[in-house]
Amino acid sequence: MKLFARLALLGVVCLVVAVAVVSQFAGSGWWRGFMPLGQRTAPAHGDQNTDFETYPDPNAPGTSKRVSLGGVPFDYDIFGVMLPYTGTIRDTNSLQELREAIRGRGRRALADLRAQYDHLGLSSSPTLDQALQAMRLARLIAFACMFDGKFAEASSWLQRALELGQIRGMPPDLPCVFHVLLGLAALRQGEIENCLECVGPSSCIFPLEPGAVHRQQAGSREAVKQFTAYLEDAPDDLRAR
Repeated sequence: MKLFARLALLGVVCLVVAVAVVSQFAGSGWWRGFMPLGQRTAPAHGDQNTDFETYPDPNAPGTSKRVSLGGVPFDYDIFGVMLPYTGTIRDTNSLQELREAIRGRGRRALADLRAQYDHLGLSSSPTLDQALQAMRLARLIAFACMFDGKFAEASSWLQRALELGQIRGMPPDLPCVFHVLLGLAALRQGEIENCLECVGPSSCIFPLEPGAVHRQQAGSREAVKQFTAYLEDAPDDLRAR
């Protein structure tokens, strides 16, 4: 009975977190928490209600240039997005049922989010509101793909969102954030190709030996390209440096 109560409480907490995360990205200003830090208004002196801090730029001593550090990673909400898609658990003592409830998250998320995207019925010339809705869903679909280990598919959805970001009237800070997400997807693809698919006796052991050097470099090179594109718009954002 105690185990059931604990699991029930955990389920409630997870549900609250999931609802909060999903609601955050369902509104018209869902992107604001991820805009380039340098474009935000600096907090008033003594104001503690901020998720980022600024510091003097160590590469420009004696100047007024500053760098920014945010407390929220660009992809922090992947798990929160996936929580609502956990399957039904009838027997909390069954590890197999728990496993199946978690294993199906990606499949259920992708089916639901793709259906929502298709329901938008985007034309070749979408309105600004349609484009913003499509970008939000494309981002969530990409997160579901990354959660499921489908990084190439995630990149295609993020690229689609980036193209939608060219719509007239689009907030100028929004499209560049997708460059960072494309870089993260590329890094994770590189990790799969080099750390999981090419495991050798020297892998992930420090100090690194020649045999541990990544041989499949497409992912890391793509990540450098995407992070560089982002830093052109937000050169002070330490999250992407």
